[in-house]
Amino acid sequence: VANLIERGNGVIVNSSVVDPSITSALSWTPLLASVNNPNGDPVEICRMLIGCGAELMKPDEATCTAFYYAIVNRYTKSAALIIQECQAQGLEPRTSDVTIPLLVAMGAHAFNSSDSDNHRLEHLLPDVNVIKLLLPITTDLRVARAAYQILWDKLSCNDTQRDCPELGLAGDRPSNRPNDHSQVTEGWNFGKFPCPTLTNDEAVKERGAIARHTTLCYRHEVECREVL
Repeated sequence: VANLIERGNGVIVNSSVVDPSITSALSWTPLLASVNNPNGDPVEICRMLIGCGAELMKPDEATCTAFYYAIVNRYTKSAALIIQECQAQGLEPRTSDVTIPLLVAMGAHAFNSSDSDNHRLEHLLPDVNVIKLLLPITTDLRVARAAYQILWDKLSCNDTQRDCPELGLAGDRPSNRPNDHSQVTEGWNFGKFPCPTLTNDEAVKERGAIARHTTLCYRHEVECREVL
């Protein structure tokens, strides 16, 4: 990475390419690719790229930023660096156009446009260190309250209740509950995002994702209660 930067950072740092070894569905800048590796927190690589002018909030085709991927991969050092650099540049640390960082850290994927990222969040176990990092930049108390409620509802459900309506907080979309549209919209996006329309098949798929994520949290109850 250092050699590539030395040879032409003006060309490569903010250029997006497809890496088939990771995914053929998305093209990523080096910063986006670095936080999508499975081999550990790439904070030093992120530092080099940012030092050479990498755009902090440049999104991929799913509108997700490097901050989003740092959170979902639980790379707290990289996420902290991105927050620090955003604050220095007067930028808001965003995960995507349609997600909220603290809710993403809880596995909340409502309004996310990419099925692959919904699948990723379905397997995301909330991490206390990530939550500690995100709480200080969460200025809306309603978001903090919703994040707490997401996890509380999951841990409060028994085996027969894991696909119950209350779990909508953990991944359901407003259109899945048309009779409760205003309440869900207020609870989820606080007026920031449009409400998507799902087909019946998509709604069934999301309910399954909700149930699987709830099971994951339930199986790791000790860690999740530490988050609470």
